[in-house]
Amino acid sequence: MRLIEDEWNFNFKQKTLLGLVIVDLERPEEEQMVGIVKTLFASPSFVADSFKNPMPWVNQRIQHPCSDGKSPLLKSFNEILEHNANGGLHGLVTRWTISPACLSPRKPDEVDERGVVRDMMHQSFKILWRGFKIASLSLETVGETANIEAQAAQLRLLTEYPEHYPKPWQPGEDLRPRLFFLSRESYVKDDFWLVNGAFAHQPPRYGLCLTQNEIELVRWALLGLSNDELCEVLRITPAAVKERWKNVYRKVEAKGALSLGASASKGGRGPEKREPLLQFFRTLPEEIYGI
Repeated sequence: MRLIEDEWNFNFKQKTLLGLVIVDLERPEEEQMVGIVKTLFASPSFVADSFKNPMPWVNQRIQHPCSDGKSPLLKSFNEILEHNANGGLHGLVTRWTISPACLSPRKPDEVDERGVVRDMMHQSFKILWRGFKIASLSLETVGETANIEAQAAQLRLLTEYPEHYPKPWQPGEDLRPRLFFLSRESYVKDDFWLVNGAFAHQPPRYGLCLTQNEIELVRWALLGLSNDELCEVLRITPAAVKERWKNVYRKVEAKGALSLGASASKGGRGPEKREPLLQFFRTLPEEIYGI
């Protein structure tokens, strides 16, 4: 599972993307499946270029300025908050994979006949994205399998980049990139679709105003990390972890969001008694981000 942890670690430390690793823990360890979704926030300039002069190989294009010289991506959390408040964010999915969690080459991919993986991906959107107002999603695919997955997620084919390739030469079906797109206005609301959660923005009810340090603490704790592991990942002392928990408890109780007991605000709640708080954030993930 080390590779899965590294993937989450990379995603989490990037302040300007949404990333989530979902592991199906209901299966036996050797059969666990994992879904990884990594989405960057594209700038309005990049979205405009994608419509006016679509060029393939998105992952390479985001390394260079747009046609107007502006950045293709939102580069700070403040930019994200600003666009979130003014019309919404444009999500650029740069990785979307489902595979056995054990990552063993000896074990063939399983057929998701019961919709388990689909439900996992749906839940990942719902939990992580509900605090953000997504205006659109785009995803570039290569190969028939990726095309089928994009269509199954309700994304619409925007272009196959016909103007980019010389007429005498056209890439084969397995090599041709395709750009899929879906806007908030055009998606069909249905719990079946994976992308439904991406457009399920819910403004925070309580306005806890968690700091970035407190948000980090809660997000890591939702992955099941112990206090000792939180110290290691966040590179802070046990006393600092305890202080951050104390502040989170205090803010939750001050807003009347949840009654955690008299000892909570004094830092007296141990990890074994923290489940009601974590369940609160699982149920209302928008309260983590407060936007």
